[in-house]
Amino acid sequence: MALHLQRDFHFTRVLGRALRSAAGCNLAVGISGATPWTRRNFARWLFEDYPRALILTPDRWQRGALGGGAFGDPPAPSP
Repeated sequence: MALHLQRDFHFTRVLGRALRSAAGCNLAVGISGATPWTRRNFARWLFEDYPRALILTPDRWQRGALGGGAFGDPPAPSP
């Protein structure tokens, strides 16, 4: 658990440094609106439905990690 939190903290510090500049903010806004997927999922990432450092930590990747989340469609019932 400590390793996961340490990586999230490190990513947050790097992101915070990037957002101190106008260029970094413009880049972040541009990325968040670049595609329909990023527009749909940016707020979920921002408000931590996904771990912040998920994109940089492949060991956390698993099928469904970027799925519907708490308010997505419920899974289909098992036969």
